Amino acid sequence: MDVNLKSNPENIRISQRWLRRCAGAFFALLALVLLINVASFGLNNSDDDWVVLSSAAKQSPREFSHTITGLAQKNMHVWRDVAGTVRGLRMRYSSNYGPNIKPGCDGWLFLGDEFDERGKDVANGLLRIDILKAVAQELKQKQVRFQIVVVPDKSRIEQQHLCGQKRPDSFLLRKDRWISAAHQAGLSVLDFSEVLAKTPQDSFYQTDSHWNEIGAASAANELARVLNLKSTVQLPSVATVHQERLGDLLKIAGVNELPRFLRPATEIVQFSQIPPVPSAGSDLFDAAGLPDTVLIGTSFSLRGNFLGFLEYATGRQIANVAVDGGDFDQSGRQYFMSQAWHEQTPKIVIWEVPERMLEIPFKAREQAWLQTLTSRK
Repeated sequence: MDVNLKSNPENIRISQRWLRRCAGAFFALLALVLLINVASFGLNNSDDDWVVLSSAAKQSPREFSHTITGLAQKNMHVWRDVAGTVRGLRMRYSSNYGPNIKPGCDGWLFLGDEFDERGKDVANGLLRIDILKAVAQELKQKQVRFQIVVVPDKSRIEQQHLCGQKRPDSFLLRKDRWISAAHQAGLSVLDFSEVLAKTPQDSFYQTDSHWNEIGAASAANELARVLNLKSTVQLPSVATVHQERLGDLLKIAGVNELPRFLRPATEIVQFSQIPPVPSAGSDLFDAAGLPDTVLIGTSFSLRGNFLGFLEYATGRQIANVAVDGGDFDQSGRQYFMSQAWHEQTPKIVIWEVPERMLEIPFKAREQAWLQTLTSRK
C-alpha cells in the first residue's frame, strides 16, 4: 500500500529530521574543509600575512577592503580548494559532472553535446557537403583520390553504457541522412559505425569522448581495406602496455583540480608502441621525400593512435594535418591554404569527420571558405 506523507504528520516529522541531519552533515563537512584550508593558510604562509591581517581591523573601511582583497588574491588556493571539494562531493555522491557531461553506468561518461539538439540543423550539414563537393572537384582535376570517413557518436556505439541517458530522436537518422546526401553529391564516404559496433571490446574510452586504440585500430584497418592499400612492408609486431589515462571528459569536469581523495578512479587503458613505417626507397613519397597521403581531421585523428594504426595497416607514411578542437573545417581550410598543398600534390586525401559536428551551426569562416571555393569554378 502506498504511503501518503501529506496525511501522516509523524512521517513528515521523520522526513524533516532526516533532511536536517543530511544538511547538517553536509555543512559540517564544508566547515571542516574550510577549517583545514584556513589551517593550511597558517602553515603555508609567512608571519607577515598574519601581521597584515591583524592590523587590518584598525584601518579605514576602504583600506580594510584593499588589504583583505590583496590577501585573498595571494591565497586564492584556499578558496579554490573549498570549491573543488564541493564539486568533488557533487560528482561522487550525485553523479553530477556539470552541464557538459552525461553520466552513464559504472563510471562511463558521455559528452553532453551528443544529447543536445540546440543549433543542430539539416541545412548546416548540407552546406558542409557543398564544401566537400567543391574540394572534391578541385582534387579530381589534380587526379587526387578523395575519401571521407565519418566517426559515429560514442553514445551511438556504446549504448549499453548509457543506462537511462536518452539520445534525441532527431539524432537517430542524422548520420545516415547526411551520408546519403553526400553519396548523392558524388562523394565517397565511409561510415565507421558498423566496424566499431562489431569490435569484441568497447571501442571508446570510458571517460573520454574519443575512440580508444581498439576502435581506432579497427577503423584504420577498415579504411585501409576500402582504399585497397594493404601493407607490403614487413614490420615488427605492435607491442602494448597498460597505463592510467585521464580522459578529456574528466578534464572538462575539472577532476584534475579536485583533492585526490575525491577524484574518480583513473581509467587503465592500452597504449601501443607501433613501429614506424620506413620512408627510404619507397615510391609512396614525392621527390622531396614527403608522404603522398594526407589526413585531414579533428581530435579523433589525434587520439587512440589512429595515425599509427593507419600507417601500419597501409605500410605508408601519412601526413597528419588534423587540428585538435578545430571543428569540421579548420584542418581542411588550413591545409588547402598552406604552402604544402600548393607545392606538392598528394595522391590521396582522407577527411575525417565526427558525427556530432555534421549539423552544428555553420560558422562565418565556413561560409567565407565556401564562397572562395565556389568562386573558383
